Amino acid sequence: MSKKFKDKLVDYWIKHYVKKGHCTLCGNTGVVDTTGTTTRAGVAVGGKNYCICPNGLALRKAIRREAKKHSKYGYEVPEENNIPGEKKENE
Repeated sequence: MSKKFKDKLVDYWIKHYVKKGHCTLCGNTGVVDTTGTTTRAGVAVGGKNYCICPNGLALRKAIRREAKKHSKYGYEVPEENNIPGEKKENE
């Protein structure tokens, strides 16, 4: 993720998702948990994903960096939005 894009993302987050200095999406945890969320038709669409707030961006970067360091020992590098060790509801 480029610095320019990251800066725009944080500006957007500040404008739309900050209330009293806290992220209204994740509560400053860095993870948005929609586990158990379904569509009106009952399709499971929830899960855990990194937030777009600075905490979520930092977590995503740190986890991927550490996984890459250890990938030669068999650790899998997570996809961009996947939280390691978390199973998606629809799997």
